[in-house]
Amino acid sequence: MSTAGVKSTLLTPLVMLDEILGNTNGTTGRQTVDDLALQLMGSSALGLLAYTGEFFPTYADLPAPGTRDLKSGAIVYSDPDGNKNGTWTVQLNETSAKVWKYAFPLQFSVIRAEDEGEGTANALQATSKVPVADGILTIFKPFRDTLFGGVTVSFNGDTPLIVRDAGGLALTAEGSLRAGISIGGIRAGGYFDLVSDANAAANAALAAAWAGGTLPGGPGTKSAREYALDAASFAGYLVPEVEVDSAYTPILADANNKLKQLSDPTGVTLTIPANDDVGFAVGTVLSFEQLSLGAITVVAAGGVTIRKPENVNAKSAGQHSIFQLAKIASNEWVILGALESAQVGYLLGSRQVFTSSGTWTRPAGCVAVRIRMSGAGGGGGGVSGSAANAAAGGGGAAGGELEKWITTALGTTETVTIGAAGLAGAAGANNGGDGGSTLFGSHATAPGGLGGSAMAFGTSVTTAPGGGGGTPTTGDVNIEGGAGNRGVRLSGTQALAGEGGSNSFGRGGGTNVNNTGSSGTGYGSGGAGAATLAATDRPGGAGRPGICIVEEYY
Repeated sequence: MSTAGVKSTLLTPLVMLDEILGNTNGTTGRQTVDDLALQLMGSSALGLLAYTGEFFPTYADLPAPGTRDLKSGAIVYSDPDGNKNGTWTVQLNETSAKVWKYAFPLQFSVIRAEDEGEGTANALQATSKVPVADGILTIFKPFRDTLFGGVTVSFNGDTPLIVRDAGGLALTAEGSLRAGISIGGIRAGGYFDLVSDANAAANAALAAAWAGGTLPGGPGTKSAREYALDAASFAGYLVPEVEVDSAYTPILADANNKLKQLSDPTGVTLTIPANDDVGFAVGTVLSFEQLSLGAITVVAAGGVTIRKPENVNAKSAGQHSIFQLAKIASNEWVILGALESAQVGYLLGSRQVFTSSGTWTRPAGCVAVRIRMSGAGGGGGGVSGSAANAAAGGGGAAGGELEKWITTALGTTETVTIGAAGLAGAAGANNGGDGGSTLFGSHATAPGGLGGSAMAFGTSVTTAPGGGGGTPTTGDVNIEGGAGNRGVRLSGTQALAGEGGSNSFGRGGGTNVNNTGSSGTGYGSGGAGAATLAATDRPGGAGRPGICIVEEYY
């Protein structure tokens, strides 16, 4: 070969797809496949084309040889007669007439193209220095991610080609091709067929990630990775199919390309059949989705073994979780995917706090709740005043509080009612209002605290009772709300208002000797009673509304 050409004495297809050894300056550096076409154009053989650099689709398209200089060349790249594809040069025949003579076959099998964003996301436009013909591997990097819908690519301004995946299906999914990631394909008539399929590759990678060790495989043994690759060979688009029933046994039509969406609000029992009953081939992959709130429990028919990791159960992890089973022997399967944890107990995953009435909606995957709630606090009692007289109202009580676990009969939604605050006793000898009850559906009720009693002006020793605390009975833990303190009068010049009752969520209103009753703080606490040493009527303090905290476990 010429010193200006490739130093290798032989370029096999495998080498051409990997690298070229040697460069025009005689070094032994490694050159990537992206520059393969340009490297070949620098070889001595293709150097014959340096005078013209012309390419023609078929032999019939070659110009008349008489119009060309001797030794000028051209390349025919897509003639229906494959024997005519290659390099042709102008030579003299026996009569000294110029004729086209076949020099050597087509020397390039990989073409590098560039997408510089001239097209759109789903109508790609790429250019190459070598025309793209049928049967030639063409590599390029899309300028942008493709969107939902069909994808085409046009090379050098030619008719757009429909892009198909390795399975022969037109690309339609959003992001089927990713910006800046090289893809390879072969032109076939009006199509550009990818030689690599990202979807299949992803499935193979997923299978390989969980595979490991050696699994039984009939006459000999087969590595788990080989099983994974076998399963991945079926990879393609999963076709969703809904099945509404509380029990399901797979059939042959479910194999490999079906996503069975099992749905029943109370749960689905999925039975994997014996090989004698349903003869799935070894390597079959079954895919399932928990479509509703009811979990899918996988059970084995007689003689069937289902293998799984130790830290999970053979049960779906929650609504919309997806898992798969791969058949590794006649009556043996491996399960993988989004499965229920085998841990003991529950994990706290989220929480909702209600300070006003509303609706609790069960999150996907939530299997239990712990509720903590309080009823509302009662209002403090009011007082009437008169000169040289005194009065002191009783404090309102705190609402009862409770804690309860709910693991069964938990609805998709539950009505939450927050107890209303007890009203303050109006100025004058008026009792405080009772606090309202807080409810979580029909599961639990936390009663409100009672209002404090009023007191009329006078000079004798007396008391005004505080309200009694709310007393719950429906929780796993029930705590009575703190009672309101009594209002006390010792004479016409001495009085002490009753404090409001307290609980874990709020502190009751504080005492006073000659003032309006103060309101409670936080949630569920009672208001204080009022006090007066003059001819002034005073109101008590208002109670505080209830609260409901829902902790959600998975």
